Amino acid sequence: SNNNYNALDTNGQVGKYALTTSDLVSQGYLIEGTPQTKEALENPNYWIGKNGVNSVENFLSSPALQERTMYDVTRQTYADLESSGIITASTSKEDAAALLGAAKKSSVDTVYNWVTLGSTVDDAVINSYNSSKYSITQAPIIEQSNKSKLGN
Repeated sequence: SNNNYNALDTNGQVGKYALTTSDLVSQGYLIEGTPQTKEALENPNYWIGKNGVNSVENFLSSPALQERTMYDVTRQTYADLESSGIITASTSKEDAAALLGAAKKSSVDTVYNWVTLGSTVDDAVINSYNSSKYSITQAPIIEQSNKSKLGN
């Protein structure tokens, strides 16, 4: 999405975080079984009306709502990875970030099967895992750079 809050791609991913219909169903914005298509997101009959959101346009027009939804999706995914035993108290923050990234790209079930059973996953999941793990290692560097720019 290139950090574009108004993004809506042909695969039915929406907003800054490329949220899927599954993400929006899990957060109560879309009815269960909504297809993962742009056409479904553009159909107001799939939208439930949570927080006054009755269309994809409503969702796209609220950066704050997108931020909150991504936070809630991430929190739920983390909890699901914990309850499956993939993330534990001894999991490093880098590994947790990597597992979250992989689960966002595919699903918690796919990550569980990959980690515990060694099942094959597509390259996009592995790339998401690796880039998420790398990204979290850069957070302190970015924070320090931002502080120096602000004179802190």
